[in-house]
Amino acid sequence: MSGSGIATRNYTLTPFLDDPFALKEGLLPVLDAFKEDIDPLLIRIGLEPAEIKQADRDLNLLRRLVKSFQFAIPFETVDVHVERRIQADLKQIHAKVVTRNRGGLCFEIGLLLGWLAYRLGYKLRFYYANVSIRRPESKSHLAFSAEVDGKHYYCDAGLGSGVLSPLEIDTEMPEGEGETQTDLVDGYKYRFVKSDEGDGMHQIRLERQSVGFIGFQGVINEPGTWEPVVFFSVPLNSALGSAVDVYGNFIPGLDHVSQGIEFVQTSPLSWFNRNCDKHKVLFALAKEGTRYVLSDRTLNMVPMPNKMPDQELAKRKIESEDEYHAVLKEHFGVDLLSESEGEGMYRGLPMWDKSE
Repeated sequence: MSGSGIATRNYTLTPFLDDPFALKEGLLPVLDAFKEDIDPLLIRIGLEPAEIKQADRDLNLLRRLVKSFQFAIPFETVDVHVERRIQADLKQIHAKVVTRNRGGLCFEIGLLLGWLAYRLGYKLRFYYANVSIRRPESKSHLAFSAEVDGKHYYCDAGLGSGVLSPLEIDTEMPEGEGETQTDLVDGYKYRFVKSDEGDGMHQIRLERQSVGFIGFQGVINEPGTWEPVVFFSVPLNSALGSAVDVYGNFIPGLDHVSQGIEFVQTSPLSWFNRNCDKHKVLFALAKEGTRYVLSDRTLNMVPMPNKMPDQELAKRKIESEDEYHAVLKEHFGVDLLSESEGEGMYRGLPMWDKSE
């Protein structure tokens, strides 16, 4: 695939993952085919397998899964920068995250969290989405919702420790602004907004209320401003969860995930690609009260809203490559240099070529 973006394709994917026909298309067969034991992943995110397997498949368990996953597994983009190929392969993703103690892109960790929820008995809807409202052609995000007692809850592990608690989502909501919801983990306020895109399509947009620093994509908005986080499209009068992207493609299948991963790795529109002038090597992980975001040589320690004003934003400039890898181990649990070929692959990362 060329670096100029993902070509428009005409898919005929069935819109319901729990429809029998979805066994032929969509992501359900991908999740179903991966039979790996869930215990190592549960242990990786700090949960006791025996307890989790006996727990009710309710909203409380879903909240525990989403929080624990994002407190243990970082969002990271370093493999894009060293051109280590990422594949839409659950076996490969599982080995990277569980065996090698790494994190991943939204497509990797979102798919892995979805697999875990699916294996625990939740019905899922996946959303092929975008995090850049300025570039609607760049479909570069994957999230899902899980059904509990007839309601669907949006789960998104791939926003750089973004949405830490499931949010109720209803794609049948009327046009306009939905109810404000509070993330129970960090105190951020969110809402879904629905608008008519024309051509029989609605846009669903997730917005977060700014607290005045480090907004999404580096934009800093005034406190109280509603800032866009993720958006995707759904057909008018659609059943809950029958999400389609801007090209009219129904629920994403493995081809969509593969295209999204390829876009992130190769397109100059991707902010994670070395050929983009905005590119950064990113790591992000949430811990109690603080988000740690390592952007090239700067470590940002961002207080969660429910910890303000007792805590303030702190920054630390990384002065050497040895210090950089020490920070990765200390704050993100990642030891790149201990991996096979790690010294050759992860020494001399791109940001050390930049002048600051």
